[in-house]
Amino acid sequence: MGFGFLDGVTFLAIQESRDRKREKQREMECKKDQEKESQDIYQKCNKKISNASSNLFGVVVNVFEQANQKNASSEVVRGCLTLPFYAFMKVLQVEENSVTSEQIILLDIFFKSIKGANISKNDFFAAVKSNTQVRKDIEALVGISENYAGLLWKQFFKALYVTCNNDNSLEKVIEFYCTIVQMFSILGRQESKIADQICTDFKKSALYQFEACRNLPEDDLYSLSKVSLTEHLKQMKVIVMSLKERISATEEDSPDIETLFPLFVCGILFDLVSMSHCEESIKADILNRAIELSPIDGYLSGYEVMEDMAKGIGAAELITFLKKTEGEKLGFWGLVFLMGNRTNLDDDALKFFNECLSYMIDIESVLKQEYPNVGLGDYAQKYMLDKISKVSNLLSDN
Repeated sequence: MGFGFLDGVTFLAIQESRDRKREKQREMECKKDQEKESQDIYQKCNKKISNASSNLFGVVVNVFEQANQKNASSEVVRGCLTLPFYAFMKVLQVEENSVTSEQIILLDIFFKSIKGANISKNDFFAAVKSNTQVRKDIEALVGISENYAGLLWKQFFKALYVTCNNDNSLEKVIEFYCTIVQMFSILGRQESKIADQICTDFKKSALYQFEACRNLPEDDLYSLSKVSLTEHLKQMKVIVMSLKERISATEEDSPDIETLFPLFVCGILFDLVSMSHCEESIKADILNRAIELSPIDGYLSGYEVMEDMAKGIGAAELITFLKKTEGEKLGFWGLVFLMGNRTNLDDDALKFFNECLSYMIDIESVLKQEYPNVGLGDYAQKYMLDKISKVSNLLSDN
């Protein structure tokens, strides 16, 4: 029997089906290639945002060190940590609160790793949508326009006036901020052009306020935090005691905060003083002075802590445990996070770390003035950011 009409139709149908299948495979392969290309682009964006945030922090802190050989205030540090969130907020406001899955991934990384900004995920998104108290706080700290400059900018400009801006630090800050805006704006929206206007407005406002702030009254320009290091320390204890009370209401075996908290503070002060460059006897003097400045119920003197830690006796084992962030046991740091998690008060745990960051920066500032030749300067902020990062990463892995 010859090759008839129906055979021809069948052949053509099979050929058409084959061609469609091949075309579909090509489309799928092309889609996979496009997705991989997009993922590569987004990973590069995330890396650029992370690097720009870190570099921005470094430039600002370096300006303060050049200006007066004194580490930046806790408000400046918090401002630097808040600036990326300010940039994210500006982008999302222009995008009319529409957030892509790629942007959410990046935001989750920042919420997990940057605790010192003291902004929760829910508070951030609420601030994007409406003029909440959190948005007002962010604007008061890092907001800037031709009509207004937040606390960070006033203090930063003051430091720049002292250094005469010889290293173009303001230009670097503008560049890093705009990098954050540009990269964040194209996460999930590669064709987005909204960053151009945001960056133009930011640069214009920053340069304008840099000149305008020269005319501010002395008290306004040089305004610093009214919160003392003792208040930061008291707030730390208030927070952990509150978390402990919530735990006690549901669990019989709750931690003895009254005993552990003073030893924890002794431990982090010991770490701070240990980074100074001086003889052990001088370190003991500095640690004793730090404990004197810190109302922790007179639990131990600095001399006793130094001796115990050097000989591995007395309170040394417990202090070492409480201040550690390595291994499976996270000491007091992990305890605070876990109590916050169990009581659904994660924001309170974040506030504890923010208060601790401020306390450590402020006490190092005081100690540096009293002991100017032992190398103290920016150890506290580096120490605290390292601790926060380690605890956050370890807990997220568990």
